Amino acid sequence: MMKKKIVNKLSKREKVINYVIVVVLMFIAYLFYDYVSTMNKESKSLLTKEPVSAEFTVIGSWRTKLSGNIFEYSVSGKSLKFHNRNEVTYFRGECFHGIYAKSKPEYVKIDLTSPILNGKDNFEEMSGKVKKVNKNSNPNSVRYTYRFLGKGFERTVYVKDAKIYEVDKYYRILVYRKKPSVSYLKDQVVM
Repeated sequence: MMKKKIVNKLSKREKVINYVIVVVLMFIAYLFYDYVSTMNKESKSLLTKEPVSAEFTVIGSWRTKLSGNIFEYSVSGKSLKFHNRNEVTYFRGECFHGIYAKSKPEYVKIDLTSPILNGKDNFEEMSGKVKKVNKNSNPNSVRYTYRFLGKGFERTVYVKDAKIYEVDKYYRILVYRKKPSVSYLKDQVVM
């Protein structure tokens, strides 16, 4: 079999232009990385130095190659929105604890392991069977199934420590009576 010789037909000028384009693109990528890195450092610093507790309510979701939920929170009577990338599906109206930075309220950290139950009497306690435990995600997640009024449901929630859960074991859960697809592991809810 004969090997074909690859011939480079670019002129010297075209080679220089291609080289310059590559260098410029690498520089732009570096600037973007540096900008994102600086923003992350500033966000972490401000959230540590000047945290303000807030309640974050799910008002929607977005699904593309990435997915997440849109949260609304209030700062000095003004409603702000925050797009949070995560893999768990939340429903409109679910609430979670979180913080924002006082001087830059667009810097947010939501604790998806800490749901807020509005109207605890609206939840029914029952058992749910764990189907999957993910100890390698950050935060950890647990998927479980349960039956409510004769209908089966499956739910994945984030937890602080998934090591306490075992697959095929039953745990106490709280199911929202008005929308039974919303439930939480009882251990994750502060009563």
